[in-house]
Amino acid sequence: WEMDPKTTKAQFKAPMGHGSWKITETQNSSKLESSSKGESTATNASSLISHELGWEFPWDSLKYWVRGYQSNQTLNPHSSLPNTINDNGWTITYQKWMNTPLGLLPKKIKATKDNYSVKLIIYDWKVN
Repeated sequence: WEMDPKTTKAQFKAPMGHGSWKITETQNSSKLESSSKGESTATNASSLISHELGWEFPWDSLKYWVRGYQSNQTLNPHSSLPNTINDNGWTITYQKWMNTPLGLLPKKIKATKDNYSVKLIIYDWKVN
């Protein structure tokens, strides 16, 4: 996961060799590179990912969840660390935190909604 003011890039790997995806999103376009379906583009990453998976993926919310916040919450330093948050119908559980130059940030996250589950493991935070 890599973010700057103009671009967001993320790479996801499904378990057991079930594919991988690389997403690049700018203000005007998005590109998804799929190990199984090749490259596709659209105006936003949410539609690309949802089309790839066949279900609505919480891309815009995930940008906040990965830092320990609800969608569109002000990104101030945490006064306390959440164990669980509920956002846009999803339950996000923070299973592990790690020390970073900005303080504690998530290491292991699980987001669930109905029969869908997204698990993220962050190995390293590099903060510029």
